[in-house]
Amino acid sequence: MEFIKQSKQVSDLLNPLKSNIKRKALAMLCVSSALVHAQDAWQWQSSINTMNGRYVDSLTMNKQQSLGVRISGERNHQWGFTAGVQSTRIDMAPITQTSVQQQNNWLLSAYTHQTYATWPGRWTLQLDTHQLNNDASHTNTNAVRAVAPQITWLSHSLPLKADLSLATSNYKNTAPIQQLSSAIAYGINNGNDWLQIRGYVIQHLTPSEALGLSSTRAVETKITHFLDHSVMWMPTSLTAGLDRGKKIYWVDMASQAVNNQPMVNEGGENITAAWRLNTQTHLTLQLSQTRYYAESVAAHRFKLGSLSTQLAFAW
Repeated sequence: MEFIKQSKQVSDLLNPLKSNIKRKALAMLCVSSALVHAQDAWQWQSSINTMNGRYVDSLTMNKQQSLGVRISGERNHQWGFTAGVQSTRIDMAPITQTSVQQQNNWLLSAYTHQTYATWPGRWTLQLDTHQLNNDASHTNTNAVRAVAPQITWLSHSLPLKADLSLATSNYKNTAPIQQLSSAIAYGINNGNDWLQIRGYVIQHLTPSEALGLSSTRAVETKITHFLDHSVMWMPTSLTAGLDRGKKIYWVDMASQAVNNQPMVNEGGENITAAWRLNTQTHLTLQLSQTRYYAESVAAHRFKLGSLSTQLAFAW
């Protein structure tokens, strides 16, 4: 019931971000449109992402809003890339020195699909690069860089997928942080359901900058059920997620995002629904609740309830 209550509180936060963020999204979408007309041989996709959240029991933060845009291109089903930016605004509590914190997360990713006779299936070699900048220049959360290579294998004969990644994140005043992440997903119930389990091991943390931690471990579990699309406005899929363990300064390989705030993620729950509005347009909504621990001002635990949306267009 608490999760449902918080999701209702989040729903009234759907207000526009600052105009400069809107201009970034519009500019990237215009570039995407020009590229589509210039290179008809490519397959293109653009997406607009938003997140609106409310912190509960946090001593330093009240609300969070973000707006992002991504452009992806793939040529001949063999290789492709993704470029994007996510701008985030955090409304701080009166006890802090600043009323608002702004951050930009830049992403550039490239991949190639390969097949090998000795290892049946499709292999994907991917490299993600991240650059984060915010206005908290006096902290080590500004000017963060991360590089995350990943290899993914998809079976041609079984509903089976696995991946392995090793991310390196560079923060000021700390040694490079190493993250090992691996996931396995398998189709069950005649392909109507998809179960995925992902593990994280984060090492080489500097205890003075990571709330006393030198390493963390976490597990994410997701189950997706695919629905009959014959009924109008019926979601094409529903996903329930459960996160356990601890993470700090981690790279989310699924969403291709870096979490650079000095607070420990202690797990949470989420529900995601996806719709296929037409053959080229998809809508995704996610409600989530995440628990955190921080030591800003004083040691305390708090929650973040959020509503995330994604509208994707394919050409």
